Amino acid sequence: MDAFPPIIIRGMELANRFVRSATHDTSTDGSGAVTEKSVSIHKALGEGGIGLIVSGYAYCWQESRRRHQ
Repeated sequence: MDAFPPIIIRGMELANRFVRSATHDTSTDGSGAVTEKSVSIHKALGEGGIGLIVSGYAYCWQESRRRHQ
C-alpha cells in the first residue's frame, strides 16, 4: 500500500496516510495552556508532511491534571 497518496476519511481529506499519534510532549505551561513551544512543534509536524496529527495530553478539569514529580 502506498502511504503517500491523499485519502478521505469521513469527508476529511488528508494529504497522505502519515499519522502522528497522541503524544505527551510537555510543551504546555503549568495550567495546561498552549505555549509557543506547542505551536512550534505542531507547525513543524504540519510543514514536515504529516497527514493527520492526533493531539496529545490535555485536561479539562484541574483534578485530572498530571502531577509533575
